[in-house]
Amino acid sequence: MLCKEPAITLLILIIAYDYSQTLKFKKIFSDINKYMPYFILALLYLALRYNALGGFAPSKQYSKLTNYELVINAFALFQEFLTKLIIPINLNVFHDFKPLNSIFSTSGIISFAAITAFIIAIYFARKNKILFLSLIMILVPLLPALYIPGIGKNPFAERYLYLPSAGFAILISLLIGYSFSKKHYVNILNVLLLVVALTFFGGTFSRNYVWKSDLTLWTDTVKKSPYNAWVHEYYGYALYVNGQVDEAVKEYHDSIKTDNSIPDAHINLGVAYFTKGLIDEAIKEFLKTIEIKPDFVEAHDYLGRAYEQKGLTEKAFIEYKKSIEIDNNYSEGHYQVGRIYFINRDPERALNEFNIALKINPLNKLYQDTVNELMQVYPAIAEKNPFPE
Repeated sequence: MLCKEPAITLLILIIAYDYSQTLKFKKIFSDINKYMPYFILALLYLALRYNALGGFAPSKQYSKLTNYELVINAFALFQEFLTKLIIPINLNVFHDFKPLNSIFSTSGIISFAAITAFIIAIYFARKNKILFLSLIMILVPLLPALYIPGIGKNPFAERYLYLPSAGFAILISLLIGYSFSKKHYVNILNVLLLVVALTFFGGTFSRNYVWKSDLTLWTDTVKKSPYNAWVHEYYGYALYVNGQVDEAVKEYHDSIKTDNSIPDAHINLGVAYFTKGLIDEAIKEFLKTIEIKPDFVEAHDYLGRAYEQKGLTEKAFIEYKKSIEIDNNYSEGHYQVGRIYFINRDPERALNEFNIALKINPLNKLYQDTVNELMQVYPAIAEKNPFPE
């Protein structure tokens, strides 16, 4: 449950299974004590989530949606998930999400009809235990994914179909079994199944190539979602990691043109400029990042490095200090603060910061080598402060 939110829906699936055995809710209520341990765990999980995130929703991306719009867009998401489950074409790691404003739009009507039909199907499937449970297994694991404020920047993601696909597989098995009971159509069904299987095999094979690396994945994604700012930012980062810095800069610019409020695009553009030696341009982007997100630890760190490149050591030191004020467990910030102390011939303070950095990240060879260097330069410090185990 602490790893994946859909695990919280297991209790609903268990209750649905028990209901399918008797079709009586009274039996569920009479046995309610056996559900209590899981119910308590679910409440504990929700409390931990609320404490860790400061609420149940980690993102304010769609905070402007009214309650009415959240409901109708949940219908729209369910219809999209159902469509993709039945017809898995045009797969994309980052689908564009365009919120509905009215249930009476064409998309709204289709979405409402889809979820209504699905609920009616569940109701009439009650007396067929396997059919009933297969439909429940499609619907229930999707419920957390329909809560848009809790999803973040990518509400419609194909990964949310992993668990529902188990229910869909059972449903397909039932349909195939029923169809083969009609002996007159066996040959036609064999051909149809072969065609479908080969089609899905080809789709899976080609999709595996797309997932070969981050670069191939985001190259495919940017073609399918060319107007999504986050996609351009991710594609830019994949290009940067691949050594294609100029191409990365272009993608970051495309991201910022689409949405100027994404801090990741600005900091990554700044890092790319820094790599190219364009320090003034890098500083502008780091400052913009901090303007958007003042507690962005890495932005303060990189801004400090850029200031150092300009010879502005005091301003750099201020930024490094800010990084560890925001997050005292940021090892790189402690290392940079210690390095400035080292440069300014304050070995005791430098060693203190290096030791904190090593405590946080004990396997970092750069930190270890810097401490060794300090010990060699200041033997008296080495005698009083042996290298930490």
